[in-house]
Parts: sequence; structure tokens; C-alpha cells
Amino acid sequence: MIGHHHRADPKGDGSYILPYDWGEGDIWGKITRDLWFKKFTRMDWYWRTNALFVKAAIENFTIENLLLIPIYRPNILEHKWLKDNPCIWWEYMRDLAKLYSDGRGHANQQGHSIFAIKLREEIENRWKISLTLNG
Repeated sequence: MIGHHHRADPKGDGSYILPYDWGEGDIWGKITRDLWFKKFTRMDWYWRTNALFVKAAIENFTIENLLLIPIYRPNILEHKWLKDNPCIWWEYMRDLAKLYSDGRGHANQQGHSIFAIKLREEIENRWKISLTLNG
């Protein structure tokens, strides 16, 4: 599963949790979060570099032996060098957390069940492996 590159935003609302504040009155945690997540991760060179990392890592994989699942939007898998890779399954797990929220930024049981059913179908279609849902 591939999340937003170096993302630490479990609620998906832009309130990044890393790096944590060091203590009362600490300004460096906020400055670092603002600089990193609001500036660096939005620069073209950062996206290209991360896309190259992923491209290099998956270069010898095929649809028969790798399944990449994007979690957040935006996602490095959307880069033009990666978006047509057959190993990527374009079901964003985070979309289900938005549609079926547990109120804490995660998917509730219904969202997890929907994801499990979709994943079971994808695995069967790709690899002809049948999985039984339990629970």
C-alpha cells in the first residue's frame, strides 16, 4: 500500500502530526511541518525524485507478482512515469474513509468490508486466487 509520500496526516485534513512538538512553546515542530509538508512536498523536484525511487523499485515487477494500492490523494503513483503501470490497482483506500468514516479519520467497519470485497475480487481477477471473507 502506497500512501502520500512521507505523509503523516491520519485524519486527512492537513493537520500533520510529524514531527511532534518537543514541548510547550516549541515552535520548531510547526515550522518543520509547514516547511516540509506545505513547501517541499509540493515542489516538482520532490515529486520527480520520489517517482524515480518508486519506478526503480518496481521496474522488474509485473502484474503477476506485485499489487500496489494507493491510499491517499495526491499519491506518487499518479506521476506520469508510473500511472500506466499494470501493477497499480486504482482503488484509493482513503476514499472509503471519507465515505464511511468512523469519526476519527479512518474507515468504519462498513468501509473495511467494502474494501475487503473489492480486494478479494481484484486478487481473483489478477491471480486466480480465491479468498474467503471471514467476519
